[in-house]
Amino acid sequence: MAKPSPSRQAAGDTCFFGSQIGGRSSTSYAYTDLPWRLMVRDVFLFLSCAWSIPYLFWPITPTDPAELSELDPTWANFHAVAIHIVLCALHLYALISLPLLFPLPVWAAAALVIGFLLVNKAICSFIDGHQVEFHSDPKYAPALPEHAHEQWIYINGVMVGSHWMQTNINRLAVTFKRPILGIHNKTSGLLLDILECLIQRNWGYATRDVRFCYQIIKQKLYNPQYSKIIFILHSQGGIQGSLILDWLLQETPQDLLAKLEIYTFGNAASHFNNPHRSAKTETLARNNALAASTDDIQLASAGHLRTSPLDSLTTTTAAAAAAHPCDPPTRAIRHIEHYAHARDFVALWGHPPKRPPQI
Repeated sequence: MAKPSPSRQAAGDTCFFGSQIGGRSSTSYAYTDLPWRLMVRDVFLFLSCAWSIPYLFWPITPTDPAELSELDPTWANFHAVAIHIVLCALHLYALISLPLLFPLPVWAAAALVIGFLLVNKAICSFIDGHQVEFHSDPKYAPALPEHAHEQWIYINGVMVGSHWMQTNINRLAVTFKRPILGIHNKTSGLLLDILECLIQRNWGYATRDVRFCYQIIKQKLYNPQYSKIIFILHSQGGIQGSLILDWLLQETPQDLLAKLEIYTFGNAASHFNNPHRSAKTETLARNNALAASTDDIQLASAGHLRTSPLDSLTTTTAAAAAAHPCDPPTRAIRHIEHYAHARDFVALWGHPPKRPPQI
C-alpha cells in the first residue's frame, strides 16, 4: 500500500484515500523488494511511528458491557492480562540475556533458544487453547434464513488468546447482527508476535492459521449457497489476510472472487493487492483520478465501458453493483475498505502518513 494522496475531505476529521491504480513497474518497495531491505525499512518505520505507541492503550475506560470488553475487570480478563505480563517479563529477560549466547558453543545456544521457545509455548497454552475455529454466541446474532447466503469471517490481531478471540467475534456479531466465524491467530506474546509480523510482512511466511483460513474462504467461495463472503481483518490479521488474498488471486476464478468483500481495521499489512480486470479499465482509472478514487468505474450491462460524470460521482462500487447486478466489477475484488485512526500505531506501521498528525 503505497502512500496515496487524499482525494477528498469528508465531514469532520475523516480523510478518504482512493485506491492505488497500479502500473507497469515490477518492483513495489512495500513488499516485492529484497526481504532484508524490507526488514531494515520496517525497523526505521517502527521507530518513526513510536510516538503513537501509547495510543495502543488509550482510552483505558471500557465502553462495552463486561462480557464484550477486553479491559473490563473480569476474572477472565485478569487471567489474560496476567499471562501477558509474565510473557513480557520472559521476553525482556531473553533480550537482556541474548548477548550471553555468543560465547557459548552452537549446540548450547541452540538448546537455550529451544528451551525458551518451549517455555513460552507452555505459558501461551494457558490463554491460546487448542481451538482454531471459533463461532460467535448465537444469543448476540442468531442465524436467520435471510442471511443464509452470507458468510462473515474474522482474523484477529496480536496478543489475542481464546477468551479475547471469543469476545472479538461476539462484539462483531452485536455490531453487524450476523453470526461471525473466527479464525484464531494465536498469540506467542507481544515480542514474538511482532517478530512474526515482520517475518510475514517481509518474507511472505504463511502460518498455520493463514493456511487454514485460506482453505475455509476458498471452500466458501466455491459453495453455491453463498453469494457474499465478508472478510474482516484486524491488526496482524491484515497481514495474514493480504497473504490469503494473494493466493486467492492466483487460483480462484474471477466470478467467484466477486463474492468477496474485505474490511480491515488497524491494518498492519504492507500491501493489499486488487488488480484491474483489464488494461482498459486501468487506463480509464489513470485518466480519471476521481473516478478511480471512488471505484465508480463500472461496465454497463450492454458490455460497453462507461465512467460516471465528474459531477455525479457519489455512488460507491457496492451501490453500483447493487444497481447493476449483472455488471462485472472492474477490479478482482468488488469492495476493499481499510479503516484506520490517525494515531493508531499498527495502522501507521502498515501504512504510514507523510507526516504525524498534530496531537
